[in-house]
Amino acid sequence: MTNTHSAAGSAIGYQYQADYCLFALLLDGGPGRAITLELHDDVAWEEDGTPLEKLQIKHTIHVTGGLGDKSPAMWRTIKAWLDDGQAANVDGPDLVLVSTGTANQGSAAYALRSTGDRNPVEAAIKLRMAAADSESQNPAMQAAFAAFKKLALPTQNALVSRIAVVDGAPTIVNIAEAVKDRVWTHLPPDTNKHADFLDRKSVV
Repeated sequence: MTNTHSAAGSAIGYQYQADYCLFALLLDGGPGRAITLELHDDVAWEEDGTPLEKLQIKHTIHVTGGLGDKSPAMWRTIKAWLDDGQAANVDGPDLVLVSTGTANQGSAAYALRSTGDRNPVEAAIKLRMAAADSESQNPAMQAAFAAFKKLALPTQNALVSRIAVVDGAPTIVNIAEAVKDRVWTHLPPDTNKHADFLDRKSVV
């Protein structure tokens, strides 16, 4: 039997990646800036084919879900970045977790928020404690914890120092409004055509 809820969640996630890619381009794009979708990561800023900033995009249907030290969104993201083999590279691309959820106060994600006083040292300590203390039965979570614990302490610190968290991102429901806020001066004067205009968006 197909899990339709899971399938719907995946479909929303893929659509949201494309929508967020456009939103990021409108927010931070400019001459010489290039953005990719599902190439280096979910979304990535690159220069001459080299990723400068890699974004993992996490959309939760239940947007009140927090980013705690043992949250699947946090650890799936860490595992994805560990798999690229650059954990120890302090000069590697910046790593950004974008989530519609909210970082729990006092958590590693909260210490890594791009809008706050980032404290990667504190975040690394919290992640080490979470990995050491976890009793999760989820195989994916177990694999993420094991991969992180396998790293030498300096490598863990190097990886976490490159991570930033953007929480409270616009959801699939309201990201169209966020896009419209960025391009409203270029929209057709007929407000009834705004939806058609936005639906024809494309990401190169």
